[in-house]
Order: sequence, then C-alpha cells, then structure tokens
Amino acid sequence: MPVEIAAPNSQTQTPPVLKKETPKKKKGEQPPAQTEAVQKPERPTTPGICINWRQVFAEAALREAQGKKEIISIAPFYNDTEQAGDAWLSQGIPSLLIRFLQTDPKLGLLPESQAALLAPEHQPQYRIGGLFQHNKAWLRAFIQLSDAKGKLLAQFLMQTPYPGHTDFFTDLREAAEGILKKLGRKKIATAMMKIIENETDNVHSYENYIKGQEALQSYDSNKIETALLWFQESR
Repeated sequence: MPVEIAAPNSQTQTPPVLKKETPKKKKGEQPPAQTEAVQKPERPTTPGICINWRQVFAEAALREAQGKKEIISIAPFYNDTEQAGDAWLSQGIPSLLIRFLQTDPKLGLLPESQAALLAPEHQPQYRIGGLFQHNKAWLRAFIQLSDAKGKLLAQFLMQTPYPGHTDFFTDLREAAEGILKKLGRKKIATAMMKIIENETDNVHSYENYIKGQEALQSYDSNKIETALLWFQESR
C-alpha cells in the first residue's frame, strides 16, 4: 500500500549542523589510499515481444480443421446491390452458416482467408460462397455449395423480409441443413441448430455482434474499445 509522505513544515526549527572533525596527520604517516567507486552493472533489459495474434488463432483453427474428416472453406458473400449499410452481411451470413455447420463433429469449417493457409495435403473438399441482394424491404441470398474444383453441387435460396425479421435466422438454418443433406449426412443435430437460431430474434443485434467481431479480429489494439461498444449494443 502506498505511504503518503508529509510535506516539510516551514515552521519547524532546523537542527544545527555538526562539523566533522578531520583527524590530524601524524609525522611520517602515509595518507590512506583512495578507494575507487564500484559501479553496479546495469540490469539487462528484455526486448519487447510482439505476438502475431492473427497467426496464433489461424494456426489453432488450421490444426482443428485438419483433424476432421472433411474441410469446408467459406468465402465472404458478395454484396450484389452494393448498399453500404448491408456490408456487414458479407461476413454475417457465412459466420452464422459456420455456427450451424459446426454442429457436425466431422466437419472442419474455415473462413476462406484461413483455408488459403492449409498445406496441399489438407485442402478443402468443399467450398461455400454466394451473394445477396437487398431490394426495398426484402433480402435475397444465394448460398452455393461447390466441390474443390469449383463445380456447383447445390444452391439454396434465402428470401426474407429485411431488416428485423426472424426468418433471417430460420432460412440460414434451413440452408445449413440442406448443405449437410447434400453431403450425405443422415443424422443432423436439428435441436442444437435451433438453439443457435434462437440465441437472438433481433437481426440488428446480430449485426452489431458481427461488427464487434470484425473490430476484435482485426487484432488492432486501437479497435478494442470499438469492439466492446459494438458488443454492448448487441445486447
């Protein structure tokens, strides 16, 4: 605990200074040798260590995905109508698809940026991508499943009133179920998917969450407070 030191009192009497007597030198006595001041060695300093958190988390995701039976790369969705206010959907749609598809324990899900770092022997067997269009009060998205060579295997249409309608979450869950069926899955964790679907019924709250994630995953210390603000707005 810090100790507060009182300031000196100007009214306090100053004690007398005692003079130090110098011993007299005897005849024939040599003066004492001068002792050199011993300098303390400087404390070594450790250079700052800069951790590349983006790389750390990417490598962890790669290791997890490589241990799965199949790997799917998921790309950002293209904003076909180019409305600036809808830019968050480019990450919002694939992020929720990843959440739904992660209910399958045999699938490794990676954003396209991380999948590009995979070794040649662990390339994705499938890819998911697509585009979305916002026309007046409706949102339409085309969700495409392709093989590793880019051949289209299936396409799922998402069409919902927008913004503010819970069909946004329902349609994405159904699209994820369709993808799993196309991959030959006989057992689908529908109950777990519905839990994810019902985590929020507010599209605007989910939008704020995605914006917070984007700020946080920039791994820029100047954007931490921005991320926290977005997360608070997502409640």
